[in-house]
Order: sequence, then C-alpha cells, then structure tokens
Amino acid sequence: MEKSLKVKFDRTMSENPFTHLGDAVYSLLYKSIIRMDIPDDDLLSDTALAKELDVSRTPVHNALMRLQDDGLIVKSSGQGFRVAPLKEEECRHLMEVRLAVEGQAAMRAAERITDDQLRKLDELSEEYRNACDLWDPDAIIESDHSFHQLIVDASENPVLTDIYRQISPRVLHYRYYMFRKTGQETLRPVILLSVRIHQSVINAIRMGFSDTAQKQIERDIYGMTDIFGSW
Repeated sequence: MEKSLKVKFDRTMSENPFTHLGDAVYSLLYKSIIRMDIPDDDLLSDTALAKELDVSRTPVHNALMRLQDDGLIVKSSGQGFRVAPLKEEECRHLMEVRLAVEGQAAMRAAERITDDQLRKLDELSEEYRNACDLWDPDAIIESDHSFHQLIVDASENPVLTDIYRQISPRVLHYRYYMFRKTGQETLRPVILLSVRIHQSVINAIRMGFSDTAQKQIERDIYGMTDIFGSW
C-alpha cells in the first residue's frame, strides 16, 4: 500500500476540516483504488487502515462497506477485503452494459439536452483533446469519463442514470487499469480516434440526430474492445 496514504488523508482533513470523517476515509480509499495506488488484489483490513490513518475502526469499516457496494473490493477468504481485480471477461461485461445504457442515453440526449449541457460537452471535448495532445493520462481519463457521464445525465432518464452510476466506479477503475496495462504506442491511435468520435457525438446530439448519436457513442465504446486482448 502506498506509504503516503496517511499524508494524503491528513492533507484532506486539513484542507476540509468540516468533512465527515467517514466520507474522508471513503474518498481517500476510493481514489486510491480507482487510480491503482492500492494495487489489484491488495488486502484491506479495517484494523490496519485505522492504525495507518490514526482513526477509529468505525469510519474505516463503513468506508469499506461502501467500497464493497461500489464493486471495488470483495470479501477475502480470510478476514478483511481485497481490491477486486479487473479481468478481461468483466471488462467485456461492462462494455455490454455501457452499450445498452449509453446507446439509449445518447438517443435521448439528442432530444432532451439543454444548452448548458451542450456547452459543457464542448468544454469536455476540448479538455479531452488537449489532454491527448499533452498525453496526460489522468486528464484523459477524467475528461473522457465526465463526457460519457454527462451524456447519460442529459438523457433525463433517472433509471438509465441510476444504472450508469452503479457501474461508474468499475468503469473508471477500468479506464485507469487500461492506461496502466497498455503502452502509449497501442493506446494513442485509439484515443486520438476517440477524440474525433466525441466531436461526432456532439454534432449529432446538437442537430437532434438520435440514431447517429447512438451509433457514434457505441463506436466510441467498441473502440476499446481490442485493447483487452493486449493485457
């Protein structure tokens, strides 16, 4: 486990002194797992973490329960939890759910998106392009994830939004996993194509072409499929 975990926690509490302790512990562990600072299959113990962070076991235990609900950790064979490993089969399952949810969301977004949401999509697309030009993996991942999340939100379908938010932690974990496991030479052409597809999605949504919006967002999701086999 990363040695600076306590340093990060203390910084968070110093910068946000009124943050609920349990929320702070959860946020710290969530980000550390998502970004793979805590590696796949690492053992997490509420006793050890409480000692590491110098807090009681209760907020740590509650945070671990939330992370289990997110699908980011699983019960270990002994005591405690392990970070849930991302496997090719699960990545394919996530992709299938994303196709169903995001395809419908893009169609509905073309009918229901607001002007403010369209402006935000433009901003995220520009952020994505700039991050790719600089090859800043964290910025690429976060802007891409926000772009897809906003399209789901713009569908104005609370059921689609709820389903997507349930899988969102694992999708984001997968995005970081993909960058950690795949070299730039393999990823770069896929990401550069994705930049162009994002603009096509925006154009289709702006013009109200729901079928085109669906096809383009599905094309973007499918673009990552071949990467699974390179891990």
